[in-house]
Amino acid sequence: MRQSPCRRRARDHCDRAHLDILPLSKHPQILQRLHSELDTELLGRAPTAEDLVRLPYTLLVLKESMRLYPPVWTIARHAVEAHELGGVRVHKGSFVLHQPLCDTTASPTCLPTRKS
Repeated sequence: MRQSPCRRRARDHCDRAHLDILPLSKHPQILQRLHSELDTELLGRAPTAEDLVRLPYTLLVLKESMRLYPPVWTIARHAVEAHELGGVRVHKGSFVLHQPLCDTTASPTCLPTRKS
């Protein structure tokens, strides 16, 4: 298979790009479709943010990668009003920490079984 300019540039990107590309090695049909879309739409040039409207499959792959491999390990939020979250009362003014990686791993340490 010939190597497109997009693929050659991908080797030189930061770790984030490697996290996006590595799982694709297990799904060659998805990788092929992604490269096909990039080759067809970009014609060998580097993508820009404006190109995403013409790259729907690429955007889908990037969003899924961000879901599976979030760029941060925790997100802090400030509760502007009282709320119940997963059966736990969150008071107005409280800080809530969310760990996105726990959403995707389903590890018992992240998501313990709730006792009824």
